Amino acid sequence: MKIAIKYGFVIALVIALVTSFFVDLFGIEYEFVRSYSGFTPFLFLALGLFIAMRKTKKEVYKNEWNFGQAIYSGIVLSAFTALFLGIINFLYFQFINKNYAEKVIKLVVPLMEKDKLSADEIAKQLEAIRKTYIPINQLTGTFIFIMVAGVVFSAIYSSILRTKDTFTEIAKRKE
Repeated sequence: MKIAIKYGFVIALVIALVTSFFVDLFGIEYEFVRSYSGFTPFLFLALGLFIAMRKTKKEVYKNEWNFGQAIYSGIVLSAFTALFLGIINFLYFQFINKNYAEKVIKLVVPLMEKDKLSADEIAKQLEAIRKTYIPINQLTGTFIFIMVAGVVFSAIYSSILRTKDTFTEIAKRKE
């Protein structure tokens, strides 16, 4: 559990720093953010989960684990990462960068006008942007997004990292 808490926090912090804080601090243009901010959390989550799951396999299970143990470890790690990142995002949008939505809107309106969107379409999209960056939506949306992605990555990694067959073990217990 210590590994899941520690790595969950580290993964969440890295994702938050890269996707939110650095983008805002360095003023990276919206086109760049729109292109890469959706991909970046996946990359760091995938890498962090893989490293943490290998560490769990080595330190907790002594390099012997089945699919069930591996996926359980990955899901617990994903839950801590999702919880920590959700809280970090909530705090960031609630206290540190309350006007983030308006900054995004300033960058995106000229692009919408360039794409010749109607005033109604622009208004709808701007409302959606404002809703996206409400702190509670960041908390819940981030949690769901990271949990789902984490479960998928955990299932993939569990099939790769397992060293024992779960079903063989179950069959042996029944004999």
